[in-house]
Parts: sequence; C-alpha cells; structure tokens
Amino acid sequence: MWTVNRDMLDHPLTDHWNKVFLDEWVDMHESGLLAGVPVEAQHSLTRCRT
Repeated sequence: MWTVNRDMLDHPLTDHWNKVFLDEWVDMHESGLLAGVPVEAQHSLTRCRT
C-alpha cells in the first residue's frame, strides 16, 4: 500500500480542501468558465455542506 495515499486521506484537512475545491469548481461552472468541460450527469454540482 502506498502510505502517502492513506496519509493524505486521513489528514485532518482533507475534508476542508475537498470543500474548497468543490466550491471553487461550482463557482467556475456557474460563471460559465467551464463551458465545454464534460461533467457526468450523475454528479450534481452543488456546494459542500461541511
């Protein structure tokens, strides 16, 4: 097992950075900056609630 992956997933800031990334992605999507970037239908672009 790659310990770096485990360490990254277990890090206390992982949830925070996932929220930051998703919220920025949603902002870019809503602003039209991601036009032409394919997004799979089953993935809803909504802000994280953490």
